[in-house]
Amino acid sequence: MVPLKVGTRYRVPTLSDAADGQQVEKTTGFSKKDVARSGTLEVASVTPADGEEVGIGHPIQVTFNQPVTDRATVQKALRVTATPPVEGAWYWIDDVTADYRPQAFWPANTKVELRAKLAGIDAGDGIIGGKNRNSTFSVGRAQVIQVDVVKHQLQVLQGERVVKTYDVSTGKKNWETRNGTKIVMDKERNKVWTNEAIDAKKEYRYKSKYACG
Repeated sequence: MVPLKVGTRYRVPTLSDAADGQQVEKTTGFSKKDVARSGTLEVASVTPADGEEVGIGHPIQVTFNQPVTDRATVQKALRVTATPPVEGAWYWIDDVTADYRPQAFWPANTKVELRAKLAGIDAGDGIIGGKNRNSTFSVGRAQVIQVDVVKHQLQVLQGERVVKTYDVSTGKKNWETRNGTKIVMDKERNKVWTNEAIDAKKEYRYKSKYACG
């Protein structure tokens, strides 16, 4: 069954019996009326932006205009196509935000298209999908940063080639840098770092000229 789209007018031919016994064909028009915005699920924003070039670890992040109750249905409407093909999966950050990540990294120079086919879907609790939304982005060169916490060394790799090497502290005792794969999403100048968010017993405050997160 094909769902009816919000705001689209439909015409349906019908047959009825006239007084003389003859059948008369009539055409009836109707539309699936636009509901209030509170009853329509739409994409509020997509990251990366349409046409943007990003690094090989960048996730796709879709933010909706209101909480999603039927995540399974909405997730099926989010379709990602990569050239060359890449395996990946969706993960819900919260009720309004879903991230798509490749299983490993995007290959360098990959083209990615997101199609949010929301129009007319039943998103649960009386919420109807609004407009569809498409977005495309590209992946640039393969650049990663590897940190050796034992040697206190950071290396910048482009492909398999080491292009820069730096000395790094990797934290102090009891405050060592955590292991794992981390994605650099932004950068800024003159950052002040504190530990206020974790309610630590001892205050930590540090200023740096360059920062990323």
